[in-house]
Parts: sequence; C-alpha cells; structure tokens
Amino acid sequence: MKPIAAGCIPVLLILSVATLPVVVGVEQGYLSFHPEVGVGLISEYLRGVFDGTSFRYVIEEEHLFRADVHSGYTGGFGEVLSKFFPFSAAMTLVCGMIALPIAIPAGMVMRRARGWVKHLFGFLTLIPDFAFALLLQLSVVLIYQRTGVLVAETATFGEDRAVLLPALTLLLLPLVYLVRQTSHQTRSILTEDYILTAKAKGLSHRLIHARHVFRNLLPFIRAELHYITSMLLGSLFVVEYLFNLEGMTRLLYLLGYQYPLLVNTLFSLAAIYLLTYGALQMTVFALERGLARD
Repeated sequence: MKPIAAGCIPVLLILSVATLPVVVGVEQGYLSFHPEVGVGLISEYLRGVFDGTSFRYVIEEEHLFRADVHSGYTGGFGEVLSKFFPFSAAMTLVCGMIALPIAIPAGMVMRRARGWVKHLFGFLTLIPDFAFALLLQLSVVLIYQRTGVLVAETATFGEDRAVLLPALTLLLLPLVYLVRQTSHQTRSILTEDYILTAKAKGLSHRLIHARHVFRNLLPFIRAELHYITSMLLGSLFVVEYLFNLEGMTRLLYLLGYQYPLLVNTLFSLAAIYLLTYGALQMTVFALERGLARD
C-alpha cells in the first residue's frame, strides 16, 4: 500500500494546486480563502473522469487562437495534447540529453579556467533564461540588419518555426549549472587519496581522469538529475512564451482558467518531467557503460 499512497500524493497535489486561482483571492482588500470551492472542483473533476467531461475544454471569444473555430467551441483535451505535447517533450528530452555529455567534460576542463574564460562563465551564471532569450533574438535581428542573413528564426509564426534559439535558451541553465558543479566536484575528487595513489603509480593524466575522476563524478551527476529536470521544465514556460511555441505550457494561459484543462495540463507536464528524468537516467547509464569502464 505504501507505493500506492506515495503515488497518490503527486496526484492530490496537482488537483489541489489547480484550485488555487479560485480558492485564494483578495476581497475588499483582505486575503480570502474558500477551500469548499476547491473541494467542489476536485469532486466535479473526479466525477468527470468517468463520463469524459473532465477531458473537454471550451474556447471563448477572447481566447480564440484558431481561425476555423468559433466562440463557445468545445474540444477534447486529446486534440491539444497531440498537438502540443510532442514538441514540449522533445525539447526537454533532447536538450537534457545534450547537456549531460557536454557539461561533464566541460566541467572537468573548467576547473583550470583562468582569466577571461572564467569571467565569461561567471557572467553566464548570472543571466536569467528570459534575458538570454531576448539577447539571442536581438543578436539575430542585428546580424540580419547588417548582413541580410537570417541565421535563425526569432519566433514561431505560421510555418516558420523557431527551434535553434529556444533550444539554446533551454540548454543555458542546466548546462551552466552542471559545468559549475562538475568543476567544483572535480577539484574535490582530485584531492582524494586514491587519486594521489594513482599519480604515484605513474598513471597518465588522461587515464586518471577517465578511470577515476569521471567514474566518481557520475554518482554526483545522477543525484542532480531531479534538479536538472526541474530546471528544464521551469525554463520551458519562458521559452515557449517568448518564442511563441506551440507547447504544453501555452495551455496555462491561452484559454483562460478552466479547472479540468489546468489539471490535465499539469498532469501532462508531470509526464514530461518523468520522461525527461528517465531519459537523463539512461544517458548517465550509457556514459557509465561506455566511458567509465576499466
């Protein structure tokens, strides 16, 4: 029963969080709290799971985003899920799996960084994802004005889909974080007695890093995977909003507040989290099998 109970906690958390916009508010300048409204929404959603009403959404006039629908249009959640979910899942999966094999060797090298390289990396750690996205867009515009060459799409409009700049933005936080943490951990590992013993035995610098340093970095990296996945999912909202991408986070603001739609979107984002975390675990496993063998 314990695994079942543990699995129910995230479900109840999502159902509860989705009620906050109507449960908590301000009335006549005072904070108001109406838990009974939340209980009613949750009960209605659970009942609707069996008759299908919890998987419907409504588009009102002020939230129209398709030319072929009208105000009051009712659609199924599967319709938007099939359209938005694959792109969001692919972005987080691919960016996460790219970040790991780049960040680990880069962090091992960065432990020796000095001068402008160290300062540049320190500057990157201070840039928030939204500022980095705007900086990339501005750079592309300036290059286009000077040369007439469009190196990348600055946003998605119609058939012109932005991919490169969103991917770079999504990569920024986890990549910089992993490089910084790996660099710090590498310095710590190199002071261990077994490293000093390996050096005393005359093992080469490359062999020590491949056999001892890299191998002992991987458990640390594995422990950081939940945090890295959270970074990717947190940046996903910023990326999809700023680059006008058709992803799952778009549903958090596109159609207004609809409790069933919000709950289903949060469950979908949780699924993306689990998929991404699983992919990162497999990436670390592949690195262990391929690069950390004796």
